[in-house]
Amino acid sequence: MTGERLMALASVVKSMEAFSTNFSSDPIDVLILSRMKLVMKKIGDVTMVLSGTIRDADDVVMNNLMEIVEGIEFFVGPVADLVVSTQEQLEKDTTEKITRKQTTEAVRKRLHDQIAPILAYYSRTTPLERSFQSIPHYNLPPQHTRCFIQASNIITSMEDNMWNLACSVFYKGKVLCSHLHPEIMRWVIMRNLFWRQRKLEAGESIGLKDLKPQEYLNVFLSNRHLRILRARTKNTALRSPTGMPAQSGNEIQHSTGGDLEDESLGLGMSDETLLSSAHSSPSPPSTSAPISTSDSSSSSSSSSSSSSSSSTSPSPTPSAASSPSPSSEGTTSRIGKGKKCVGLFILHLKEVSVVVLMEEAAMNNSHHITRVQLQLKSRMEELENGLTEISAQKTFKKKSP
Repeated sequence: MTGERLMALASVVKSMEAFSTNFSSDPIDVLILSRMKLVMKKIGDVTMVLSGTIRDADDVVMNNLMEIVEGIEFFVGPVADLVVSTQEQLEKDTTEKITRKQTTEAVRKRLHDQIAPILAYYSRTTPLERSFQSIPHYNLPPQHTRCFIQASNIITSMEDNMWNLACSVFYKGKVLCSHLHPEIMRWVIMRNLFWRQRKLEAGESIGLKDLKPQEYLNVFLSNRHLRILRARTKNTALRSPTGMPAQSGNEIQHSTGGDLEDESLGLGMSDETLLSSAHSSPSPPSTSAPISTSDSSSSSSSSSSSSSSSSTSPSPTPSAASSPSPSSEGTTSRIGKGKKCVGLFILHLKEVSVVVLMEEAAMNNSHHITRVQLQLKSRMEELENGLTEISAQKTFKKKSP
């Protein structure tokens, strides 16, 4: 869907919503057209919209919409901050007055890379598949627990450093061993690993050279979930990203943010009306419409997160190096109340992937990233060799008469 058609659809939805609210005092939930239906959810002053086919049940499309909202909050953070930062960037690049249409198009473009894979994932899978296998796990034969122990050792080696909050090991896009929250694993699989595995299975026809060996993402967690992760690592001895003992007197400032009712993983909604129009029924990824915005004011939404851990006093840490961040998205300086930005580093071999959730300062420290890469590479190669051997044995047994 083109930007002009998306803007037209946003205007129609906004008008219908205003008419329904003023006429019947009830917000509109489902708008059925001749060939599609639009499901809408108003959260405060934010309106989210998702399109589906006439055959799709209203509840199914609504559930997909709410999950996509969580994905936006996890990968992008508060959309209001994104809109403000986009406006500022546009104003720096030109002396002319920035129109709302220009801002909307710029925000849609920035959101597209994060959200399009998730929308395409929904178009390529059925609700039944997602319900029964939201987080796929790789089942090792009982006689090959050695590979699970290797994966567990990789996670332990990462979490020995307080810069790193949690870690997971994946094989062929499936969970092998993990300390990450299920919601984080689900979003990583949907946005990154699912499509990578599809490309690997397609082979050279799609060009394996396009697959990145590593990825850097900024993601947003609730204060409560971040406190749980930090408390779990406080008893671990911390060394600096350069491998030298941390200097005394410098401390990590773990901001608790007070007691919050919001316990979601991905937090925040925007000061803008957000329109996400994409088909939830099977269709090519290119038909999934991107995100657009229009005027309104702020609100927030939440899902759930749970866990508990003991806490002790913070350990010392060095100040971050001044080297530039490897993250292509950059550090988000405007973080709303109840939301914290952290780094998500993903290192890939051919079929083994390791995801490390780390402090934002660590993500911006090239020495720490290099150290993590060196620690992981040899262990991942050893693990992949063992798992490839197991897969070959499984294939041989299937072919045997």
